[in-house]
Amino acid sequence: MIAVSIIILSILLQVTAAFIALSLIKVTGNKWSWTFIALAMALQALRRILVLIGLINGELADFDVQSFELIGLVLSALMAVGVISIKPYFIAQARSIEERKQAEEKLQAAKNRYHVMIEKSSDVIALLDGNGIILYESPAATHILGYPAGELSGRNAFELVHPNDLQSTLELFTQLVKSPGDNTKAEFRFRHKDGSWRYLDSIGTNMLNDPHIGAVIINYRDITERKQAEEKIYKLNAELEHRIAQRTMQLKTANKELESFSYSVSHDLRAPLRAIDGFSTIILDDYDAKLDDEAKRMLNKIRTNIHKMDSLINDLLSFSRLSRTEMEFSRIDMALLADSTYHETASSDIQEKFIFSISKLPDAFGSKTLMRQVWINLISNAIKFTLPRDIRKIEIGSYREKDSNIYFIKDSGVGFNAEYGHKLFEVFQRLHNSNEFEGTGIGLAIVQHIIQRHGGKVWAEAKINEGATFYFSIPDSIAGQTLLT
Repeated sequence: MIAVSIIILSILLQVTAAFIALSLIKVTGNKWSWTFIALAMALQALRRILVLIGLINGELADFDVQSFELIGLVLSALMAVGVISIKPYFIAQARSIEERKQAEEKLQAAKNRYHVMIEKSSDVIALLDGNGIILYESPAATHILGYPAGELSGRNAFELVHPNDLQSTLELFTQLVKSPGDNTKAEFRFRHKDGSWRYLDSIGTNMLNDPHIGAVIINYRDITERKQAEEKIYKLNAELEHRIAQRTMQLKTANKELESFSYSVSHDLRAPLRAIDGFSTIILDDYDAKLDDEAKRMLNKIRTNIHKMDSLINDLLSFSRLSRTEMEFSRIDMALLADSTYHETASSDIQEKFIFSISKLPDAFGSKTLMRQVWINLISNAIKFTLPRDIRKIEIGSYREKDSNIYFIKDSGVGFNAEYGHKLFEVFQRLHNSNEFEGTGIGLAIVQHIIQRHGGKVWAEAKINEGATFYFSIPDSIAGQTLLT
């Protein structure tokens, strides 16, 4: 029975070793070697099964089998222990091979990605040696510079740089070569295959000491269109500056002529008017008894028109001075200014005939002197065109719109045809007969000019016999100066 036990134990060891050998096929990938080992183990196990059967059937002597199988048991045990002991080694080796294989696959994938990035990039990547010889140019060079692939390799890059850019570009490259790991930027012109010049924007990195690269990496792109656009803008700016200088000179000349005209109007034109008025007064005073009523009427008519002419000259001079008046900006209390202007403009008798109201007005930022003139003209107009009415009201208010304050003055006067409202702000334009309402037709033109100098606008709304409303806007910021709140 000892022999039977030994045989059974040998069979179990050999079968176990065979299965372990088969499992190593998957681990190591060595199919045939481990298959033969497993087959040998299996055949040994089969041989022992046959011996066991012969022993059971009495065909073999127990002592002989026992001695023989004892040696076989030792060999099977040694073989099984050997296979079992080398399994972790083979597993570790297999894992190491698998990890190395995966690392190589990742590395190859990364190389492929970088290769695709370089090949498909619209920017050019070039490699130069320390002397400027082109070692490599990515495919984008063909698109940008027109040279077929490989044609630039072996050429000195500086042979193709524009003569006017050569010295500065060469100095930058020489300095870069002396500084391992550094980078520098440069813009220069490079010759295209067709002989034209292309503006390139580049950045170079010194990798000469890198064992994997051993070159200067140049990354560049075509900026020719941008440069051409910049040159056009530069030319346009130069032309604009020239035109501005011309225009400024013309304005200075026009201002001098306007000053001369103003002087002539103020002195040369007024002198004869004063003479006519003076002589008319003398005739009326000294020859009163000799003049009939018609003569007196005509002389008085002459004096009335002279006074109108004098008022017109005054308004024209005021209008012409507006463009030359220096604007001193400050915070303006619009409610106080409008209220004081009304009480200064309207006599006490006039004030008794009107219902005047003024709402709380926001402050404005501008010229107080010019803004006073705006209120004088608008309030005078409101009084003049409302005085003939039975109900006389003047209302001043405001409202907010975007970045501006809108001020308005509303009256219950005779109004006007809104279809012609735009003409109100033109010089000498009147919508009412001068026999009905006196005036020169310049007051509202002055208002518009002042408001425009403050960066705002002016407009009016009205209906005939239903009154009129005049609006003007003052922005928060004027010529870079802001109303602080």
